[in-house]
Amino acid sequence: MKNMVSVSYDFPKMLKHLVGGKAKDWTELDGMDSGVGLDYFYSHDTLGEVYINIDQNYMSISRTDPITEEEEGIWSGEIEDEEVKKFVKIR
Repeated sequence: MKNMVSVSYDFPKMLKHLVGGKAKDWTELDGMDSGVGLDYFYSHDTLGEVYINIDQNYMSISRTDPITEEEEGIWSGEIEDEEVKKFVKIR
């Protein structure tokens, strides 16, 4: 039997670090499934909506500006990258 690996994420704190605002002000939303990896959606009253996709330990984060409605890439890389690894627990 293979050892099972469990991964958990503290997305509100990660978004505070990468985008701004307070962690408690990031609210998880229901969103569409891209069909590739895991999808997460978060919203902040003034900072807009954020889309997170994780596929094979690679994470990409993009934000939709609440005023212009333009999407911008915020961060992308491996989940063990220095920038985000303190928000990822692998057991």
